[in-house]
Amino acid sequence: RVLIIAIIISVVTSTVYFTITPITTAGSEILARTSPTIWDVIIALVGGIAGMVGLTRKKTSNVIPGVAIATALPLCTAGYGIATRKISIFLGAGYLFFINGFFIAIATFIVTKALKIPNKSNVDYEKQKKVRHVIIITSIIVIIPSIISAIWMIRKTIYETNLNKFINDKLSNQYIL
Repeated sequence: RVLIIAIIISVVTSTVYFTITPITTAGSEILARTSPTIWDVIIALVGGIAGMVGLTRKKTSNVIPGVAIATALPLCTAGYGIATRKISIFLGAGYLFFINGFFIAIATFIVTKALKIPNKSNVDYEKQKKVRHVIIITSIIVIIPSIISAIWMIRKTIYETNLNKFINDKLSNQYIL
């Protein structure tokens, strides 16, 4: 319940901010959070691992605030999408937030198991097996759109690189003649 309230407050606050501010165009920081790719999944996993390792250390560090900020930034972008009535920005940022939250939770689970942090002693192993299957299936479902987005991004980059090379070659040949 607290997480849902925090999400709502973040989105409402950023929506109000972007509604009253003169900023109307999406800058690179906003656009970077609207098309999540497989690299965002990897970053969320690594960030979650770093966050959990940071929690297990006696010495305080900047890891936890960094993970929290990286996780919350898409919510600000979602607020921008609402304020500017751009559903694609809202949905892309929402998907990135879900990726961050989901894979940070997965990383937390992995680190907890790797460090052998004790859990409940009366575990229903059949239920645990079902939960593990649900996590794996959900992970695959969440990852698929990010892989597709990465493929589109790579194809677009290759296309633009080839187009720029073609234009530069034609322009340089034109001036040689």
